[in-house]
Amino acid sequence: MRLVAGSAAQLKKRWVVRWRAYDPVARRTLAWELGGRDDATCRRLLDKVGIEGRIFLTDDWEGFHRLIPAGQLFTGKDLTFPIEQDNSNIRHYLARFRRRSKVTSRARHMVDSSLRLLHHLMRPENFLLHRDQFLSIFA
Repeated sequence: MRLVAGSAAQLKKRWVVRWRAYDPVARRTLAWELGGRDDATCRRLLDKVGIEGRIFLTDDWEGFHRLIPAGQLFTGKDLTFPIEQDNSNIRHYLARFRRRSKVTSRARHMVDSSLRLLHHLMRPENFLLHRDQFLSIFA
């Protein structure tokens, strides 16, 4: 599992960091948490995914060393391409992570709702349920 603190979005003059637990084998996001780059936000994410029996690949932020046992923590940038590719996909689909814009809300609940909808629809079994209904609009 890959833990990443990244993709900061500026919410009301204060940066909010989107933390994600990403499974590079299944190529999917397991959980995310919005907050600062601090121990409390990292702890909330770790509580969501659990520490037992997991291996964590992270950057070298000192907070990870405080919160994750040394035997389960591997740091470095050499295994980041799956998460960076997924970050690119999120920026592609959600304009709020690309740049400032007048057309998107930066409210924390809207960022969270947008991520929930995106991750729900990125699963083929969920998308296929809505595809035909959506395409019927254009028939």
